[in-house]
Amino acid sequence: MDLTVLDCVALSVYSFTFLLGLPANLLVFFVYIRKARKHGATPNVVYALNLCLANLALVAWMPVKVLETVLKDWMLPPPLCPVYSFFLYSSLYVSCLFITAVTIGRYLSIAFPIIYKRYRRARLSCYICVALWALVMVHLGLSLMAEGGAYFIGVQDEVSACYEHFNATQLKILLPLRLEMAIVLFILPLIVTSFCTLRCVTLVWRSNLPPLGKRRVLAVALSTLAVFVICYAPYNSSHIVGFVQQESVKWRTTAMLTSSCNVFLEPVVMLMLSPVVSRGILGRICGQQSHIRWSDGSRHRAKPTSGFANTKVPPITSARMRAEAKVTRESQGCDGEQNKSTIFHIHIRSAAMLCNQLLLSVYILTFLMGVPANILSFITLCRKVCRKAAPIDVLLLNLTISDLIFLAFLPFKMKEAYDGLKWLLPYSLCPLTGFIFYVTIYNSTLLLTAVSVERYLGVAFPLRYAVCRRPRYAAWACFTFWLVTSCNLSIVYVMPYSQWSYGGNASPPTTCYLDFSEADLSILLRVRLELFLVLFCVPFIISCFCYVNFILILSRLPNISRRRRLRCIGLAFGTLVVFTICFGPYNASHVVGFVHGDSQEWRNLALMSSTLNACLDPFIFYLSSTAVRGAINRCFRRVTAKMHILGCGGPPQRKPQSGDRFRAEAPP
Repeated sequence: MDLTVLDCVALSVYSFTFLLGLPANLLVFFVYIRKARKHGATPNVVYALNLCLANLALVAWMPVKVLETVLKDWMLPPPLCPVYSFFLYSSLYVSCLFITAVTIGRYLSIAFPIIYKRYRRARLSCYICVALWALVMVHLGLSLMAEGGAYFIGVQDEVSACYEHFNATQLKILLPLRLEMAIVLFILPLIVTSFCTLRCVTLVWRSNLPPLGKRRVLAVALSTLAVFVICYAPYNSSHIVGFVQQESVKWRTTAMLTSSCNVFLEPVVMLMLSPVVSRGILGRICGQQSHIRWSDGSRHRAKPTSGFANTKVPPITSARMRAEAKVTRESQGCDGEQNKSTIFHIHIRSAAMLCNQLLLSVYILTFLMGVPANILSFITLCRKVCRKAAPIDVLLLNLTISDLIFLAFLPFKMKEAYDGLKWLLPYSLCPLTGFIFYVTIYNSTLLLTAVSVERYLGVAFPLRYAVCRRPRYAAWACFTFWLVTSCNLSIVYVMPYSQWSYGGNASPPTTCYLDFSEADLSILLRVRLELFLVLFCVPFIISCFCYVNFILILSRLPNISRRRRLRCIGLAFGTLVVFTICFGPYNASHVVGFVHGDSQEWRNLALMSSTLNACLDPFIFYLSSTAVRGAINRCFRRVTAKMHILGCGGPPQRKPQSGDRFRAEAPP
């Protein structure tokens, strides 16, 4: 079943909610756990932890929402529908109450500081959190009374849906309950939150705080109200409209889209609620309190977390291989020439299956290695950019974002490779997947070229470049790169739709961006040649020129250490290897295809090397950024220390330093 425009919008919102909300809330959760262990729990820490748990409960069920949107049918077991709905809506309403509790605490600390200090206890906040969770669960538990043995699975036009179609008996219970939830769990918290935030703004505005502090309080108030109004108002207004019309309104699902956005907007509110202003946004939530000025040589201790899951890949197409073997045995009784032809085609199909399995293996390996590595780089670079941005950090951050977007759409390509390069997903996902897939690949070439240019200018023209070395110029360059690649690759988005519309078939094509007519190739081959020249050859030549001169200049400098010189040479060779191995074969297929006048069949094999770029880019980050090197080294040291504790029963002994003897002999 084809997806409508609204379904595509919903799928995009749910996907971005999962991709942005999961790392953001996990980061905030572990950071507040660390803060509670180090400095003790406070009411704000307790509320923030419960808010993260509510958001993670919503994120955990978001893949089910995505699956329901894609299939447009409830394919999971029916008893799972009430559980899914219970956790989905409980996390939404409990978030409203926790934000209200945080706002009340801030208002009381400003309006009644002495009295509130007597009752400012983490234990009392824990009791309040338990009461809020119980209030929401009681309300949603009452909605299960309307289930009536059907598990809220409604069937309309031979399509089943979860918690969308209701009969008259169910609506008789649900409509008054929804109205009561809209009043108790949304309108009253909104009124309380509005009163507290406005009073905070008024009191702070009349105080002697500096203008920066006043503007920050105003930003906190507006962001909190924006989350309430934008995220929760549309869905709760559907309850009121449904009670007035005595029916379940059809736009409830559309109103749910804004409620899902609270998962990644609430971490922003928690960042702004931090009492420290001097540190960067992500530096505040990570609890970095070093008084050492940031430089390339300074080190900041942190507690990185890392986890790996054992993933087993099931055997693929074993039934198909057995079927091919059966065909081979049956073909042995044919004539000699026909037998040879049959065996030849069987070998061709077997080779195609092996290629598909190899392609799927590369996709899985890239996904498993690229996701944790790029998430670690993303968090580290965000902290560095928020603390003290540099052009190289802006470029590497955009390169990380490009790789993460690429990895987010890689599961669709996995499904395509598993199905033998047949597109069995909704066809509306084909143009979007192909467009994002190729845009991120070519965008990486431009960003790696920009990194090489930035390194070369910093060494060749240090004084002139220091005047123009501004992060905003790097941000504008990144915006230009995204725009150029999107415009050049727009044909990847347009071509599948044109093939379907001009093909004259009611059903969509069974392949995605693989089979082309002569009219399509007359346009496509020229565009591919232009991509080869503009987005590969020119960046590759610039990168070679910059890195060769970069190495020559550094080799002539007398004061540079041997270790730093080797690292710079490794950076140069690493970038050129990524260019040659990852992007060379696929772009070479464009030239060969233009010469022969057709689309080469080995393009998919050449695309495997381009896929590995998402795994190799973190090595470029390691060689280019001091912050990324420090984060990886700290993570490696902590993992080594934990393994040493498990194996030897204690932490590894620190090597004695020259100053230890003087510190031991110094008087107390």
